[in-house]
Amino acid sequence: MSDRKLPTEKSERILAELLKIPVNTICCDCGAANPKWASYSLGCFLCVRCVSIHRKMGTHISKVRSVTLDAWTQEDIDVKTIKSLLPFHFFFFFFFFFSPFLPFFTKLFSS
Repeated sequence: MSDRKLPTEKSERILAELLKIPVNTICCDCGAANPKWASYSLGCFLCVRCVSIHRKMGTHISKVRSVTLDAWTQEDIDVKTIKSLLPFHFFFFFFFFFSPFLPFFTKLFSS
């Protein structure tokens, strides 16, 4: 694993390109426009409200970073790039919303 941070301009350019992909223009959890956070472990972009839920879940489930405030490593960018091309939104929608555990998750993460 590389802990080397990318130059800010390069990471901002790459993330800006990823944010141009139509599926990345909305929060993957709630659909809010213009997400400013990313779960680089899951490969999706998040709004401020939903990123707090991901933080509560813990880093073993979702690792998050600000698109504009945090420094990104090449490895983080690579993982985010690869996963953002996968149909995460569709997987999450069907897994979560059709899950028998929906009431449990809703109660657990709404506090």
